[in-house]
Amino acid sequence: MAKSNKTKNLKTILEEDPAILKEFQDFFKSKTKSKKTEIEEGIPVVMMEAGLAGLPVISSRLSGIPELIDHEQNGLLINQGDYKNLANLILGLREKPGERKRLGNNLRKKVLDEFNLQKNVKVLLKNYVS
Repeated sequence: MAKSNKTKNLKTILEEDPAILKEFQDFFKSKTKSKKTEIEEGIPVVMMEAGLAGLPVISSRLSGIPELIDHEQNGLLINQGDYKNLANLILGLREKPGERKRLGNNLRKKVLDEFNLQKNVKVLLKNYVS
């Protein structure tokens, strides 16, 4: 008995319907054509917010993102435009709630430890006042 589209996973849907795969690829291609200023913006705040919420992050290796995300330690990194890898990572995390929790918890710890405003202000003051 064939599964309905509501119960099929993303991989099955993409394999069965090339038009949906093309639409998926076109969507992500449009999202990765960043202007130079967007690529150089640093670490997106939304990723730090996701970390504080204990959520796992999958992102491309743009700008300062690898400064926050350590691949397979506190998130997952892909090469820009690697749609198949992105789909596989999403599906992989969908099947592994423990891995989602581990990545999210590790990202939360890194954000709290390394991107803490009070800590960073103290370091700056120490370096510039001394």
